[in-house]
Amino acid sequence: MVYIMKHQKAVVNSGLFRWHDSGDIQSQAHLDKIVQVAKATPNIKYWLPTKESNIIQNYKGVIPKNLIIRLSGSFIDAKPPKYKNTSTVVSKKNNATCKAYNNFGKCGNCQKCWDSSIKNVSYLNH
Repeated sequence: MVYIMKHQKAVVNSGLFRWHDSGDIQSQAHLDKIVQVAKATPNIKYWLPTKESNIIQNYKGVIPKNLIIRLSGSFIDAKPPKYKNTSTVVSKKNNATCKAYNNFGKCGNCQKCWDSSIKNVSYLNH
């Protein structure tokens, strides 16, 4: 995986990678493998959306700065989960709303999900 991350043109050119377009973390060992890939490729920013709060909150290792884990909320318009970086689904746009819904599902030049200074990214319900 480290080799692929260092050589895949789309990742090398953008410097960004999203884990699990579909699916989720399966275990502490799975999360640890993701952490090890991120540590071995510090020039790539990783975004890991997850609903597995127990796995991430009980993880004993150090999460590298280039791996942004966003704990996903479960309900539309609900408060974000209690974690340092989160994502929620909303019925109305706000300042941190993802704009992919307006861009054929593509991020374009937006990098909010990879930015640890943005505490909660909202996804418009569709």
